[in-house]
Amino acid sequence: MNGGDRVAEVLARRGVPFLFTLCGGHISPILVGAKQRGIRVVDVRHEVDAVFAADAVFRLTGVPGVAAVTAGPGVTNTITAIKNAQLAQSAVVLLGDAVTGGMSPAMFVMFGLSGTLGAIGILVSARGRRRRTPDEPV
Repeated sequence: MNGGDRVAEVLARRGVPFLFTLCGGHISPILVGAKQRGIRVVDVRHEVDAVFAADAVFRLTGVPGVAAVTAGPGVTNTITAIKNAQLAQSAVVLLGDAVTGGMSPAMFVMFGLSGTLGAIGILVSARGRRRRTPDEPV
């Protein structure tokens, strides 16, 4: 069992019907695990679309919507939809990786993203390890 299987297992146990994504290499284990557990994986054309779709699932069904995106720019491309969901008080889960390839949490602070993402929740790595948000105490 890998980290993607563990994430998919939690989603399945919580009754998540859809996982919206823009397919990317390091999140593939999550997508494979989700499909094996009967979660419909919907590939979209842009990361922001994945989060808008997850938001729509919550608004229409009351079930938290889930989106999985690739690290770095994949996560930052979701900001508009994340803020939109936050303002609507929608339950949306964003699976992504905040720190990879030498990008430190300080980069998120420098670009002003720590407050945006930190207020919304913890980003989960596709490798199954919890990553702290940049503004979370060490």
